[in-house]
Amino acid sequence: MSNKIVGQKKLLQSQYEAIMQDQFSHATLLYSKSGYGVLPIALELAEFLVCQNRSTAGPCGQCPSCHKSQQWIHPDIHFAFPVVKKGNAERVKITSKDFLSEWRKALDANPYMSLAEWVSDIVTSSARADINVTECNQISHQLTLQAFGGGAKVQIIWMADLLGNNGNRLLKLIEEPPENTYIILTAEDTDSVLNTIKSRCRLLAVPRIDEASVRDYLEGAYHVDVEKASQIAFLCEGDFSDALSYVDVDSGQLLQIALLLFAVTRAKDIVGIRDWVDEFNGYNSQEQRGILHYILKLLREMLHYHYLGEAGIRLGREEVHMLQERGVIAEMTLERIKRLSDILSDALTGLARNANTKVLMYNTCLEIESVIHSEAILTR
Repeated sequence: MSNKIVGQKKLLQSQYEAIMQDQFSHATLLYSKSGYGVLPIALELAEFLVCQNRSTAGPCGQCPSCHKSQQWIHPDIHFAFPVVKKGNAERVKITSKDFLSEWRKALDANPYMSLAEWVSDIVTSSARADINVTECNQISHQLTLQAFGGGAKVQIIWMADLLGNNGNRLLKLIEEPPENTYIILTAEDTDSVLNTIKSRCRLLAVPRIDEASVRDYLEGAYHVDVEKASQIAFLCEGDFSDALSYVDVDSGQLLQIALLLFAVTRAKDIVGIRDWVDEFNGYNSQEQRGILHYILKLLREMLHYHYLGEAGIRLGREEVHMLQERGVIAEMTLERIKRLSDILSDALTGLARNANTKVLMYNTCLEIESVIHSEAILTR
């Protein structure tokens, strides 16, 4: 698995050593944005814990246990993750076991996925995913059973911030797990994790991925050329899931899409807005996310421009030239940047929730138009 992890070598090395020295906590909560690698790291540590020939360099990757771990089928590595209703069964009876096939496919495709991306893989309409009480009871039961391989048992709970009060059923298990049993939880929002759970876990913050690691991984694994890989590494801000959304979109094309959006909304061009939305709708969901993230990045860099001048922004010369030539930088007041950023962030949330793309983006364009033409914002 480690060859699929982007960066994070220092953190992993410290955990390998802790396990080898029998100093690894039986309950660990990894937390940060999904795109920083909390789930890949949890998977790596689980593989290491059941590996038959591990060393401080990591899991061997060759033993039968590692082979099973790498296919997500090791009988002593258990998964719990947020799910939704499936078929005609009652929601209370649905657990992660009902979605293991979809889960393995999702892990193969992108273990850096966000909750929204996972939910969009398993349901076609807006739905709230969570980890229910049946799942918690199932976790407690399966961890009392003897390990199939005679070694460690590992329970991964992805998105523990969605346990809610159901997590209370796991308190005794987390505090006093069976011998040679490890529970690895992950969360994006630790404030949503019960304090009673956090107090029983070792908390481990996962830092953002450094630019060099993102760039090198894109070059090696995805065969992205050096210049584009460098730009993506800058744009994604350490979030590898965001980085993937830029891979299949040309950077020059991204700039033209952004400039056209600003132009048609500034001109109150309803036909132009409709055409822009139609073009946007033609991209796949990952590319759509990449477009919106790129426009948000432009806005943040224009914010830096206000405070630091042209030398303080990290955009290509062509990008700066075009933004200046089209008058975009000049019209972007601080308040306007804030309002537009909020609008685009809401659009990203809507996409993640499987909203109708055309309706969502048409309304988004009208909101952008309103902000651009707001007199109160123009005078600031």
